[in-house]
Amino acid sequence: NIVFKYLLSVRRVQAELQHCWAVQMQRKHLTSNKSDAVKWRLRNHMAFLVDNLQYYLQVDVLESQFSQLLQEINSIRDFESIRLAHDHFLSNLLAQSFILLKPVFHCLNEILELCHNFCSLVSQNPGPLDDRGTSQLELLVTVLDGSLDQVDLDLPQHLSLLSCCQVLLLT
Repeated sequence: NIVFKYLLSVRRVQAELQHCWAVQMQRKHLTSNKSDAVKWRLRNHMAFLVDNLQYYLQVDVLESQFSQLLQEINSIRDFESIRLAHDHFLSNLLAQSFILLKPVFHCLNEILELCHNFCSLVSQNPGPLDDRGTSQLELLVTVLDGSLDQVDLDLPQHLSLLSCCQVLLLT
């Protein structure tokens, strides 16, 4: 349940960022200022991150693990082995989607929340940003950079732990 709740939150933010892009395209013929360039560059960066996260979760985690589960189910016949294969499937989903890696999962959720806040800011201010909006935008950029730096620090350490866990699960 937590995996699909997480996938839905990623998809929701992805849709919000796509809506922001549609707003940008409607306004592209109007004059813009420096904050507009920053705003749309940030939206592109956020969309890149969220699109790649969604693709990774959907293709590299869900589809590959589900395919492995189906192969195992087709090759075994007793209920206990199928139940164990399903448990292994769920464990792999949790691990590979970073849900079990709390610092990484926390940073990813923070990034999704920042994207959501950005979309709210753009929805409330579809035109050029005033001073308050520009300050909020600058704060979003700073916090996003900090979250990305934290993921860069946490992820390699936890991926080596994940590899060890996978070896243990296979034995």
